[in-house]
Amino acid sequence: MSALLSIERVTHRYSAKAIGLDDASLQLDAGGFVAVWGPPRSGRTTLLEVAAGLLDPDEGAVRFDGGPPRVALGREAGIAWAVDGPEAFIAAAGERVIDQVAWPALRLTSRWRARDRADELLMRCGVDGLADAEPWQLSHAERVRVLLARALVNRPRLVLLDEPAAGSPKPERERLWELLRALVREEGLAVLATDHDGHAFAGARALTLQRGALRGEPTRPPAPVVSLDARRAGPGTA
Repeated sequence: MSALLSIERVTHRYSAKAIGLDDASLQLDAGGFVAVWGPPRSGRTTLLEVAAGLLDPDEGAVRFDGGPPRVALGREAGIAWAVDGPEAFIAAAGERVIDQVAWPALRLTSRWRARDRADELLMRCGVDGLADAEPWQLSHAERVRVLLARALVNRPRLVLLDEPAAGSPKPERERLWELLRALVREEGLAVLATDHDGHAFAGARALTLQRGALRGEPTRPPAPVVSLDARRAGPGTA
């Protein structure tokens, strides 16, 4: 069976000296969870934009369900983009969180069905108490969960997230990753997410991205070497 998302030997250049992706390959099956760790300017956002069809590769090929990803972006059973940023919320959608979450479904169903679906997803994502809040009142962690709820409204097969846990305290990061794992496990959703903290990836297939090159499991810093004499001396000794 072919992969749901296939990125084959993709290179994307911003200029002769600035390479966003360098011969990167990735296969993601339906119901799979891939998390990509990398430092700033490693190519994480470029990878997601290529996966969504927002950027065209200079070399290589990208396919979603056998076709170009751009066609599937935002469509029912397609690709959902759940990335925070200055323009993440749509002014025309309305001033309340519930309106923002329901917005993508309005072209597919009635307003009341879209609102019901939005209510269901806000509860699933743990932010149902924010339905009547205004988006600019939300914390980063709340924004991420609201954007995830909106991304799910049209029942996509793949969700893309760029550093969803950035800036959140450890307990919130762990709760968010557990929510994503539950969506993969219970809904059959495929998730491709990036983060700067490779230690958060329990339950996901973890990859590293360095200077545009995609590799296997993230490397961990080596444990400090402590001499036998120092261990015997106990803590607090040099």
